[in-house]
Amino acid sequence: EQYGYLGSKMDDEIMMEGRDFEVIGGQFYSYRSWDVFGQILNDNAFSQTQNLSVSGGSVKVRYNLSYRYNAKEGVYKVNTETMDRHNLNVNVSADLNDWATLNLRTMYSKKIYEEPFNYRTGSLGYLFYALRWPSNFPYGLSDGSYFGAPAGSSFIGPIGFLREANRDRNDRDYSKQTIEAVFDVLDRQTHKIDFTANFSYAYVSDVYHEKGGTIPMINWWSQGNPPVFDPLYYAGTSSRDRTSYSTTNNKLYSANAFANYTNTSLGGHTFNFLVGTNVEKNAYLNAVSYTHLTLPTRSCQCRSRGSRGH
Repeated sequence: EQYGYLGSKMDDEIMMEGRDFEVIGGQFYSYRSWDVFGQILNDNAFSQTQNLSVSGGSVKVRYNLSYRYNAKEGVYKVNTETMDRHNLNVNVSADLNDWATLNLRTMYSKKIYEEPFNYRTGSLGYLFYALRWPSNFPYGLSDGSYFGAPAGSSFIGPIGFLREANRDRNDRDYSKQTIEAVFDVLDRQTHKIDFTANFSYAYVSDVYHEKGGTIPMINWWSQGNPPVFDPLYYAGTSSRDRTSYSTTNNKLYSANAFANYTNTSLGGHTFNFLVGTNVEKNAYLNAVSYTHLTLPTRSCQCRSRGSRGH
C-alpha cells in the first residue's frame, strides 16, 4: 500500500515522504524510479524564422534592404538554452556615368545566446552528469512539508542544478561597412578591362556574462545526516559561487584593388587575367573581470574585483 506507486509511471514531479522516500535513522532513502532523461529533455524544440526584403530603384540607382530574425530554444524541459539572432543588410548601387559605378554595402548582425550556468565544473554538462546517477535518486520537487524547504524546492542532483541555475548570456555584435567603385576601363566586343577598388571596416564585439552564485537546494547528500534545506548552497565555493565578465572587441580594416582583363577573340576560347592587391589591419582587445558572490537570490549583483586586457 505505502509503496503502491513503485515501478509505475507517475506524471507529477512532487516527492512525497513515505511514498517516494524515507528518512530512517537520519539516513535518506530514495525509492521512486524516474525516467531521468525524460525529466531533462523535451521531444521537440521551438524555432522560428522571419524574413523581410525590400528592393527597388531606377535605371541609375538601385537598392536592396533585407532583415532576418531567427529564434531557437534548446531541448531542456526547464531553464533551456535560447538563441535570438537579428540580421540587417542594406545595399545601394549607383551608376555615376557610363563607365563608373559606386556600391555601398552595410551589414549588422546581433546574436543573444543564453544557457543555464554549468554547476558541474569542467566540460561535464547536465546530460553527461546525469549518466552518473541511478534512476531512483530524488529528481522531483518538494511538496513543502519536510526539511524546512518551500514547496517546489529541488533536491541536489543534475535536474535540481539545472532547474535552479542562473543564466549565462553571450551578446555578439557584428557590423561591416563597405564602399566600392567599379570602373569599366575598356568595353569592346571581344576585349574588356574593369578595375575594382573597395574599402571595408568590420567590428565584432563579444560580451559573455557567466553567472554562478548560490542556489536553494535540499541537501540530502551528507552521509549519516538527515536532509536539510540550504538556501545558499555552494556559498563560498569559488568555482561556482562566482560571476565573470569577458569582453572581446575586434576591428578589421581591409582595402582591395584588382583589375580584370577578358579576351573572347581567340577562336571560341576565353582568356582571363586578374591582378590585384589586399591590405588588412586588425586591432584586438580582450578584457576580463571576476566577482565572488554570496547572494541568496538568483539576481546577480556584480562587484568588480579586477580586470586584465591586452
